[in-house]
Amino acid sequence: MIAGIGLVPIGVGNLIPLIGVLLFGWDLPSIMVIYWIEAGVIGLINVLKIHRSMGLGREPERDHGLVEHPITRAPTAGSWLLAGVWLLAYGLFWSILGLFVVQIANGGFYEGSSRTGWSGASTSVIVWGTLSLVGGQVGLYVLDYVVGRRYLTVTSLELLRDPFVRIFVILATIAVGGVGIALVGSPVGFLIAMVIAKTGVEIWFARKPIKPVRLRRQ
Repeated sequence: MIAGIGLVPIGVGNLIPLIGVLLFGWDLPSIMVIYWIEAGVIGLINVLKIHRSMGLGREPERDHGLVEHPITRAPTAGSWLLAGVWLLAYGLFWSILGLFVVQIANGGFYEGSSRTGWSGASTSVIVWGTLSLVGGQVGLYVLDYVVGRRYLTVTSLELLRDPFVRIFVILATIAVGGVGIALVGSPVGFLIAMVIAKTGVEIWFARKPIKPVRLRRQ
C-alpha cells in the first residue's frame, strides 16, 4: 500500500470546485450547497467506519510505533447501535447547518448580498461539484480506510470527533467567507481562499500515516 494514497482522490475531488470558481464562475451559494451535501455523505461513510472498526473489539494497543490490535468477537448489532446513535447527533448538527446553507442559496442570509449578484444555487454546478467531492470521499474511504487498513489503527475518539470538525470548518467558511463577500462585494478572491482552506483541511485529515499493525487473537 502506497503511503498517502488517500490524498489522490481527495486532492482531485477538491480540485474541481477550485477550477469551477477560477474558470466557470461558480458562486458561493452553489459551493455551500456542495459542501453541505458532502458533509452529509461524510456522516454516512463514518457510520461504515464505526461499524468496521468497532467490530474488532477493544481499542488498538501501541507499543514502540507498532500497533497491536486484539481481535475479539464484538456483537455486530452493538457496533450498528453505536453508529446509529452517533448518526442521530451528527444529523442534528448537519440539519442546523442546512438551514444556513438554504438561506445563503436563496440569497437572503446577509444584508447586501445583492451586491454580489447572487441569484441562487446552480443545479448543474451542484451536480458536478457534488460528484467530484463525494467521489473523493468514497475513494478516500476505499483506498485509505479499507484497502490501507486504517480501521485497524483508528481510535474511537477520532471516529466520533473528526466528522464534527468538518462541520465546524464549513460553518466557519459560511461565516467568514459569506460575510466577507457580502461586505466587500469581491466574491472571487474570497471564494478561492475558502476553497483552498477547505481543501487544506481535507488533506490534513487524509495525510495521517497508517502505522504498522500486528493482529493478535484473543
